[in-house]
Amino acid sequence: MKNQTELHHLQVSRRHNDQRDIVLEYGAHVEKLRTKLFELLSEALGLNPNHLKDMDCSKWIMLLGHYYPACPEPELTMGTTKLSDGSFLTVLLQDHIGGLQILYQDSWIDVPPIPEALVVNIGDLLQLVTNDRFLIFCLYYIPVC
Repeated sequence: MKNQTELHHLQVSRRHNDQRDIVLEYGAHVEKLRTKLFELLSEALGLNPNHLKDMDCSKWIMLLGHYYPACPEPELTMGTTKLSDGSFLTVLLQDHIGGLQILYQDSWIDVPPIPEALVVNIGDLLQLVTNDRFLIFCLYYIPVC
């Protein structure tokens, strides 16, 4: 029995090492994306590519995973409340189900998922430090079947 337990712990340990390696590799790619996005945003403002980075706008990264499962009865749900992102940027990878909407000219508009594309949301802090040159969109997530 002890050998089976030791084998199980060894398998779990290897799986954790594999997962750790995947997360570290993912993190390296996220770092590159973050750097490129803040360079492009700085250039769009007519500034040096490192301007926002030098202001520490890109200093922190937070990884959140949200999963909104398909709802069997969406007509009985309300979705989320209207929101904006309180950070500098949010990068979103939508699944094929969709459900993301933005508020544009007092109307909610669907943001259809595009396979393998990222949605980049301007956050409240980026709007603030750019003196409203980049504007946020209010977001809403609706349940979808």
